[in-house]
Amino acid sequence: MIDGPRESQTAVPVIPGKLSNRHYLHCSAGGLVRPLRPLGSEVHQGDPVVAIDDVFGNELEVLTSPINGWVITYPVHQNRTAVSGDPLAFVFGYD
Repeated sequence: MIDGPRESQTAVPVIPGKLSNRHYLHCSAGGLVRPLRPLGSEVHQGDPVVAIDDVFGNELEVLTSPINGWVITYPVHQNRTAVSGDPLAFVFGYD
């Protein structure tokens, strides 16, 4: 341990409560991935989280949160593309 008083961390969001369940949001259409929420943001059931667009910018699908929770991560896709069935976001719920 480093000597001295503990300092609050403000650069990284801290999610309150206990994360109790997780949901992976899978796309049913392939295309270009467009995140709609910043990482660490709180979402409520039905809130849009991530969208899939075609190469012309037309929105093909919007994935919404199935629960109240937090957007924890967007899986790494090397070039922001996805195929049908890919996980595009992880939403963790809380108690």
